[in-house]
Amino acid sequence: MAHPVRSTAITREGQWDVARCLEVEVASRGESLDQALDNLREALELYYEGVDLTELPVTPILAAATVELPQRRVHAHQFFWNSKEKRDVR
Repeated sequence: MAHPVRSTAITREGQWDVARCLEVEVASRGESLDQALDNLREALELYYEGVDLTELPVTPILAAATVELPQRRVHAHQFFWNSKEKRDVR
């Protein structure tokens, strides 16, 4: 029996694309988006092997949330080293 996973989040973490199923606590990663999704499908198949399928997980409600973040302070040494015009200091 096929169960469509309707809520998958994909993020980029370093060199990896990470795919997470939001309906259950299952995640996987890959070097590409397609590989991450394929790995997630395989992980979900393994997850559901021993699960009673009469009660499938409820699809979560997805909603956007806006939050105010504090302004990031830039210290002088960070600005110097991150600026486009790096100076030779000897």
